[in-house]
Amino acid sequence: MVSGIMPEQLSKSLRPPRMAGSWYPGLPDELEQLLSSYREELPAERGRLGAATRWAGLVCPHAGYRYSGRCAARAYAALGDWRPGRVVVVAPSHHEWFPGSSFWSPQPDRPAAGAWSTPLGQLEVDVEFGARLGRCLPGLSFGQAGHRDEHSLELQLPFLQHALGPFRLAPLVMGDQRPEAVRELATALAACLDELPTLLVASTDLSHFHEVGEAAELDGLFLRKLEQGDEEQLLSALHSGACEACGGGPVAAVLGALRRALGSVRVELLDYRSSADTTGETDSVVGYGAALIREIPHA
Repeated sequence: MVSGIMPEQLSKSLRPPRMAGSWYPGLPDELEQLLSSYREELPAERGRLGAATRWAGLVCPHAGYRYSGRCAARAYAALGDWRPGRVVVVAPSHHEWFPGSSFWSPQPDRPAAGAWSTPLGQLEVDVEFGARLGRCLPGLSFGQAGHRDEHSLELQLPFLQHALGPFRLAPLVMGDQRPEAVRELATALAACLDELPTLLVASTDLSHFHEVGEAAELDGLFLRKLEQGDEEQLLSALHSGACEACGGGPVAAVLGALRRALGSVRVELLDYRSSADTTGETDSVVGYGAALIREIPHA
């Protein structure tokens, strides 16, 4: 049971899995088996983060696992044996626009105890972090806005549970991805990072519905800008239309937050593919990329 929640409150305080059984397996054993198979397909390599890691970030796709699961698995494998106590997932809203960002809460207008449920169990929401973020980001809203039927955050959770075990979840959806909203969120996130080791996950797919060659060009530019480690260059490329990503704002916000907190970062590209790798159809594809954002190791 989620800490602090009485049985009669439980149903109102849980965000149920909306995509289980369609976008990914709904049965726990089947889901565990699929996630394990992705991990077993990867080349044997040590995780890229050490136990002393304070803060790090991942860029991960959020399509149905049939299409982007193997790409996402490359990102989560990079965590190795690192076990952060908190995960902040920043995802885009595909279904509704609202100003700023929304932190999921079972109560409107304030952070409250609750959890997200997947076939692999429940994840307790980090209410304290939500309250602190609200103080640092006055435009932050609390409640269900952007979270009711959104898939982009939910699709990350089974991967996280499989890779990490228990952790505190900070669920954020961006309704407004304009550059000023991205900068405000990045600044607030950086100010709220504390001694608890924290992973920031930016949920995004890349270009949508272009011919596979054109998609590769658009996505290649996005990934090159990301690899440079400067969210302003990435925002400029997205704003000009030189590249595209449905979660470009979350990626720039996570990159900006870690750059502010760490001073400088290294971005390691881990994987790129498109829906054509699954379907064989090349006329209209969706791109998927995975990357690790980390502190630059000292010699």
